Amino acid sequence: MPKKTHDPVARERNRIINIHIGKRLYQKRTQLGLTLDALAEALSTAHDPLTFQQLHKYENGASIKASRLWQLAQVLEVPVTYFYDGVNFQVEASAAHKLAA
Repeated sequence: MPKKTHDPVARERNRIINIHIGKRLYQKRTQLGLTLDALAEALSTAHDPLTFQQLHKYENGASIKASRLWQLAQVLEVPVTYFYDGVNFQVEASAAHKLAA
């Protein structure tokens, strides 16, 4: 498990990135007309089940393991980088705001 950071700027950066990834996941899922249940079923395996509740948490900014993000990209037929598109601007703006405060 990754170490928790005590750096408030790093914590805020991580939070913003997770929220951004969740928004991109939601956008692509709804664009494709998939329900949370349908996407969860497409991603679930006998050894690694996934519930619609967990997907909902991802869409609301919960941290996603790299392997799960890769699976999402495969099922949604997008490159993994799709989830990060546009995140630099948000992180930089937030960091600048934190430093100014």
